[in-house]
Amino acid sequence: MILNHQTLEELLQSRGFDTSCGKLTYLSAGKGCELFHLKDPNRELFIKKYDSARFDQVKAEADGLNALRFKNIASTPEVVIDCSYRDIAVLAMDFISESSMGRNGAMRVFGHSLAKLHRETSRSKYGYPIDNFIGSLDQPNGNFQSWGEFYYHRRLLPQLEMAVNDGLMSGDLLKQSKSWPQTIESNCPNEPACLIHGDLWAGNMIADTDGAPWMIDPAVSYSHREMDLAMTRLFGGFSQNFYSAYNEVWPIEAGFESRLPMYQLYYLLVHVNLFGRTYVGRTMDAIRRSF
Repeated sequence: MILNHQTLEELLQSRGFDTSCGKLTYLSAGKGCELFHLKDPNRELFIKKYDSARFDQVKAEADGLNALRFKNIASTPEVVIDCSYRDIAVLAMDFISESSMGRNGAMRVFGHSLAKLHRETSRSKYGYPIDNFIGSLDQPNGNFQSWGEFYYHRRLLPQLEMAVNDGLMSGDLLKQSKSWPQTIESNCPNEPACLIHGDLWAGNMIADTDGAPWMIDPAVSYSHREMDLAMTRLFGGFSQNFYSAYNEVWPIEAGFESRLPMYQLYYLLVHVNLFGRTYVGRTMDAIRRSF
């Protein structure tokens, strides 16, 4: 949907930004929104513009970006605007000039910072104060004492039910899945919950022109730290320097390779629901290997 650019300009001008003479540039459309770059004389912004009905998604992303800035251990773009204005909802943040050349150098720094973030945000319960989103899909959270119960009831089961209801996967899996919480609990390391990015594929870690790493598009929760690490492995794009640096700060527990399919199952189910049957085979393989 092409939304009204004039309304966006009015909002930006009301916040003191200069949109004259081509300073506001349309970039593309993606994930239900339109993307813009504003080159104001005092500040460059990256802007996501949605229909106002999707303001909850704007609020959730702004919350996630702010949460990940905990003690400035890891870097996320600073949120400048997150609001609903007339018929649009807008998330504007500092613009990060990406550099593919700086990505390799950023891997080691990012490994250290992610491990520190995980270690220093530990808490006893799993979940998050608000429900949020992974991509365009709802991500319920809540508050759970048990990792197995949280991962099953707030991650795997909602996505599995969606896939079954849409005819993408067999309903027999819902019956089979009732034993999954116990399997998850017994197979995963007994570690405290910690703040995770929640959707850490390669495209959600960018490097700037100075080679510094930045996280974008979060789906945060207090979860098991191995979820972030498993997502980095699902589609690749993270070098061995990243994993070595992470282990220097907080070593990964033995047996991680055998747990990978269990963690990756959530992200594969999300991909089934977003993109269809292409991911069903890989998802079924993860189920067989995990349970």
